[in-house]
This record gives sequence, C-alpha cells and structure tokens, in this order.
Amino acid sequence: FVEIYVHDSGVGISEEGLAKIRQQVFYTTTGTSSETGTGLGLMLCNEFLSKNGTSLQIESTVGKGSLFSFTLPKLEAHQLHINAEEVAEAE
Repeated sequence: FVEIYVHDSGVGISEEGLAKIRQQVFYTTTGTSSETGTGLGLMLCNEFLSKNGTSLQIESTVGKGSLFSFTLPKLEAHQLHINAEEVAEAE
C-alpha cells in the first residue's frame, strides 16, 4: 500500500464537523482568509476512496489545522498498462 498524507494549518474542523463529513452531510466553513467552500471536497474524497476500498482519515484541531490521510493499493509498473480494447470492453 501507499500512504498519502496532507497537512494544513487552516482553521481546523470541530468534532461536530468531522461527524458530518463522516456521515456524508453537506458541511462547509469559512477558511483562514475568509474564503468559503462548497462543502463538497471532503465528501467527494470520501466517496472516491470508498469506491477504491479505503477511507479518508482526518485528525483536526480547531484553530490549528488538520491532517488528512489515506492508503491505496500499490501497483507494479506492469499493472499500469491499459489496453484500449480492455477499456472498450469495460464500457
């Protein structure tokens, strides 16, 4: 597996906010520069990861930032070659 980590020094996410994200509930806050988001980013990440058999892990402290992490299966170079015929058959 490959582990991916993303750390920010933003506003952080409250426990209530983390619960909403995990429950796939629309959630957004104002960022460090008063910017607003759509509330879809982390929900989409969670959905994409779920479809790949893993999940988004979030550690966050309000006022200090968040650490996001997930794992994905590690592919060998020979597994990365995709045949156009295989793609057409899958569609």
